[in-house]
Amino acid sequence: MKRALILSVLVLMALCAPLSVWAEVARYNSGGSDFARAIALGPSGNVYVTGQSCQSQTNCDYATVAYDRNLSRLWVARYSGPANGADNPSAIATDSAGNVYVTGESCESNGTNCDYATIAYDPNGNELWVARYNGLGNGSDSAHALAIGPSGTIYVTGGSYASKAYNDYATVAYDANGNELWVARYNGLANAHVSAQALAIGPSGTIYVTGWIEGTGTGYDYATIAYDSSGNELWAARYNGPGNGEDRAAALATDSSGNVYVTGRSYGSGTSFDYATVAYDPSGNELWVARYNGPGHRGDSAAALATDSSGNVYVTGRSYGGGTSFDYATIAYDPSGNELWVARYNGPANLQDHAAALAIGPSGNIYVTGYSTGSGTGWDYATIVYDPNGNERAVTRYNSPANGDQIATAMAIGPYGGIYITGYSSGTSYYDYLTVKYGGGSR
Repeated sequence: MKRALILSVLVLMALCAPLSVWAEVARYNSGGSDFARAIALGPSGNVYVTGQSCQSQTNCDYATVAYDRNLSRLWVARYSGPANGADNPSAIATDSAGNVYVTGESCESNGTNCDYATIAYDPNGNELWVARYNGLGNGSDSAHALAIGPSGTIYVTGGSYASKAYNDYATVAYDANGNELWVARYNGLANAHVSAQALAIGPSGTIYVTGWIEGTGTGYDYATIAYDSSGNELWAARYNGPGNGEDRAAALATDSSGNVYVTGRSYGSGTSFDYATVAYDPSGNELWVARYNGPGHRGDSAAALATDSSGNVYVTGRSYGGGTSFDYATIAYDPSGNELWVARYNGPANLQDHAAALAIGPSGNIYVTGYSTGSGTGWDYATIVYDPNGNERAVTRYNSPANGDQIATAMAIGPYGGIYITGYSSGTSYYDYLTVKYGGGSR
């Protein structure tokens, strides 16, 4: 773990920068390849990172690492499934007591017949329970998202095998002791290939799930489902874009009024893939659809979204810029779906830049991170700060001393303004987890 003023690898814009130059950096190396996938902050300000960690003895495992708010390591907890196969976590969350929950897929040694595997740890990293879910067809079940409800119920969703012909969304609820409360499966009107990608809890405790479903003559469509806290389906809404082709939802958020926002990529009419952001009211009625077609007219794919306290919606992802290859493209919409601004970021190499995560800071600034091709440095973490009007306030890039690839995958913002970014980085021989903190002081 390194903690220093890393002026050689940080580049900050000279205007009033909300990101401090101070950076704290933590690496996790198991001796094999390690790929951090998700990050969460606990109520005491501790930082939790999970991902896939590969060692020859147990194939690939879950590896969850806890840090204090200054990125001093507290503990590491590993999980290897009963078959010692490939275990790959995808999501992490914490509850008000500081317990940590991780979910993903846990597979047999040949990489098939995977199950959901959800694990709970106490604040000290002791394993409280493991809950596995094997779907109807005893095939491949892969959890992609996790959230904690207001009563402490743990909700997990993903794609679950049903037969050779199709699979389902499968959303599973557990109580605080890991006991399964209910399972809700969704396949739409006909047996089809589907996969849930994101999950959120509304202010009234309603559970919202989104992803994609194979349509009849419409390619893949967004499919968003609402459940009550007992697992009863309240409504299902589908979105088929104007190109009548592939539409795949990637992210979901709710606001304080219970409205639901979904974004991803959607095939347009003569525009290839566009961002498509869809808003629903709490009853599942479509409020508006906002599409974004970048200047290169192809390959636009939204990856993340968030809402602010005023009901504005922010979306980011990658967008083809023509001569600039793929750029970050971040868009703000008002509560009625009117576009407020678009901000694009093209890195110094004028090559590929992929935004992966977005968050709203305590002062209303918008933070976007991802990975961006540097000038002779491979991929770097690149974090952009915008004010609420879309003005770029800071650009911060991180390139490790090894000058290899850094792939940012997730971000979280603490109550003291610390920005935590995780992903993976080229190490001496393999990839390592790389977690970076900006701002927030040393507390």
